Amino acid sequence: MTENKPGFRGLRPETERGGKALEQNARKKPSLPVRRDRLPFEERFLAEAPLSRWADHPILLAVSGGADSVALLRLFSYFRGEFGLRIFAAHANHQLRGEDSDGDETFVQELCRRFEIPCASRRLEIARTSNGLENDARNARYAFLRETAEDLGCRYIALAHHRDDQTETILHRILRGTGVAGLAGMSRLRPLNGAVTLIRPMLTFSKLEILDYLHSLGQPWRTDASNFSTDLTRNRIRQELLPKLREDFNPQLDAALLRLGTAAAEMQEMTDTLTRRLEELCVSSAHGEIQIFPRTFALSDAFPDGVPEFLWTELLRRVWRENGFPEREMGRKEWLLLAQMLLGPNDSGIPQTHVFPGRIQAKRTSGSLRLTHLPPN
Repeated sequence: MTENKPGFRGLRPETERGGKALEQNARKKPSLPVRRDRLPFEERFLAEAPLSRWADHPILLAVSGGADSVALLRLFSYFRGEFGLRIFAAHANHQLRGEDSDGDETFVQELCRRFEIPCASRRLEIARTSNGLENDARNARYAFLRETAEDLGCRYIALAHHRDDQTETILHRILRGTGVAGLAGMSRLRPLNGAVTLIRPMLTFSKLEILDYLHSLGQPWRTDASNFSTDLTRNRIRQELLPKLREDFNPQLDAALLRLGTAAAEMQEMTDTLTRRLEELCVSSAHGEIQIFPRTFALSDAFPDGVPEFLWTELLRRVWRENGFPEREMGRKEWLLLAQMLLGPNDSGIPQTHVFPGRIQAKRTSGSLRLTHLPPN
């Protein structure tokens, strides 16, 4: 990244500090002077973000040094005293851009010192896999954020995704092929692991609004030059496809995609409610084995007209996810076979036992389907 305005230089990057020291610093009352009246951007943020509810638990801010995350930090810093927020920051140095990566880390650390926000930073070692560098870096970053949040007792991890990110996400998923859940885009709240929840409090703000806010504060940020490369699909969507679609097909494309996302999210919420009810009635777990009973008598009261087949598939996906089974290699063919093993008659030629990707064994028994995570070979 490069800095967009004169910023904070000459600082030696800190090593990652322990959770106890960070927590003690977070409890200190900031000595910052009271700033001017709220800006319209801050008023709108306050109207949309449930800060009083979030104040019950510490919050970890994911800060890269880019405009979006710097705005996130400034917002939470501004409202910290009024709502008694306990905030920490975390910065992941992916070490992919040499001195620029180190410059981002230094910038974030100085910004946090300026606003008296305890900051944990880590230089990540990216495990390269067949999933691609972008996904590998993301997985390493989220693992770091989750671990840091757990160490500090943070209930929430705040991410700086905004409305333009949501538009790109929905279009990207359409291009790859997706279902209703994918069309819903990113949610404002998403459980990450155990007691940790991801929050996206700026999801209704546009990139332009965020930049205007930072300009009004005179606040510098860092710019990652790799965001302008068209080697990555996401960047091509942002820089080439979306402008072309807006110009040649629909000037209101962003609003149309967001409406689609909202409708899909509402449909998915209803599906999730029905799936949870289905799970309560016909799924049991004991001794590392999950058992699904598709013909239990309890279903007739809750689903008098029968259970739609798509809901069984949603249940299988839910069970898969809740038990930490790997989903990446579970394509349409695999999910279809799993549903057939659950619902098909015994004399239909459907296999009685099958091992799915990740060594998840599905075994048909009388009246149920058993799922077991097999040990490595």
